[in-house]
Amino acid sequence: MHYVLVLDRSGSMSSRMDDVVGAVNEQLDALRAAALETSKLCQVTLVRFDNEIETVFEDRNVLDVPPIHPDDVFPRGSTSLIDATVTSIERTAERVLEATLARTASVAIIVYTDGGENSSSLRTSEDLKRALTTYQNLEGWDIAFIGADPSAIETMKSAGFNEQKMAYVQAENSHLAMRRMSSSLREKLAFDRMFDIKEDFEDLN
Repeated sequence: MHYVLVLDRSGSMSSRMDDVVGAVNEQLDALRAAALETSKLCQVTLVRFDNEIETVFEDRNVLDVPPIHPDDVFPRGSTSLIDATVTSIERTAERVLEATLARTASVAIIVYTDGGENSSSLRTSEDLKRALTTYQNLEGWDIAFIGADPSAIETMKSAGFNEQKMAYVQAENSHLAMRRMSSSLREKLAFDRMFDIKEDFEDLN
């Protein structure tokens, strides 16, 4: 399984990034445990974004990934949500589409933001719609979105994002949402269970 986390590091994250990073490390712990229990390979990619999109690491075995540090995603800048989402999906497809079509690999992508789109310049809403239409319903692909801003939710809805895989949460509950995804990721790696998170997050919105 290829797990790709696309994580907002814009300036508004400054008050909650430490807690969110702690929750991300819990995700990695859950995946490590599942990998050891099942002998399945899990490769992890971390993409951070503000008005720039940067890959912190790519396709690293979860057993070898060190804990994420807040300095790795130090908050700054604005929110290129569309750019980050589309380029991350496209980059993942370049690396693993052939393997997923052959059913020798699967993809789990989680996009998290606490703000709305305000600075994308590389991709458009039509590009987002096209990427979702192409990839989110492919066998072996599972793309989830957690947003702490109503406009971000609307951006994804307008592009046709599967609403069963979207969650709106209050910003102060961001770390709880990311922590809650730990069990979903573990079950995905261990049992190939697809994300179904909409109802699971209603108490956090």
